[in-house]
Amino acid sequence: MKIITASKFYYKRGGLESYLFKITDILQNNGHEIIPFSTTYPENLKTDYNDYFAEYIDLSGSENKGIIKILKASSRLFYNIDAKNKVQKLIKKTNPDVFWGFGIHHQLSPSVFAAARELSIPTIHRLSDYGIICPDSRLVRGDGRNCTELLCPLKGYYNAVKYKCVRQAKPGTEEKSPSLKASIIGAMEVYYHYKTGLYFNNVDKFIAPSKFLMEVMIKSGINPQKITHIPIFIDTKSYEPQYDSENYFLYFGRLSEEKGLTHLLEAMK
Repeated sequence: MKIITASKFYYKRGGLESYLFKITDILQNNGHEIIPFSTTYPENLKTDYNDYFAEYIDLSGSENKGIIKILKASSRLFYNIDAKNKVQKLIKKTNPDVFWGFGIHHQLSPSVFAAARELSIPTIHRLSDYGIICPDSRLVRGDGRNCTELLCPLKGYYNAVKYKCVRQAKPGTEEKSPSLKASIIGAMEVYYHYKTGLYFNNVDKFIAPSKFLMEVMIKSGINPQKITHIPIFIDTKSYEPQYDSENYFLYFGRLSEEKGLTHLLEAMK
């Protein structure tokens, strides 16, 4: 099969991209052709299809801009016409069998799924977070509490503004803090996608790496028949088990509060 894989970043930036490259290797080793689609982000890898990549949307420093300027700059986050046009050109050029999205929100937008559907190409979206229903993407409120109530999809997206759920880095630093402006933009973006059904109606199949994520999406309105649970895979042949028991544990991943490391540390006490 020919498969277009769409991701806003196309280099090993984090877990999502690592998964993308691993699944690409597996599919290619089994005879499938992978056609990447991404943005013009400077660190993205060079491919035979870079001319089709959508322009990267740089909103850095937006906290210091007025809300009107931010809305104008971020309009493509709602429905990225450039990405839609570029991906349709790529589809017509390559004639793929499947269009597979990986973490396209905040950049490519669900317009790429609409583009594929308009050309009768089956669509898949592999979910890596809660971004299609949560402006913060992590289900974490601005006050640091987990949003177990699913306030936005179930009670209204004004809650993202109320709790300033979307964080933004301060100028000259990587430290992030709750931002009212960013929360307004984030709430408007996800509300628009949610109410218009741009994800729910244009994606044929969602893939959830955890049962919890799948359950959250079903509660938020995804048809249970359109989502399936496929756990993250691991090549066990690449690791040698060590059975000597000692009083320690290894966490291998990004140091970020939503990962729950404090709970691991408390459990070890």
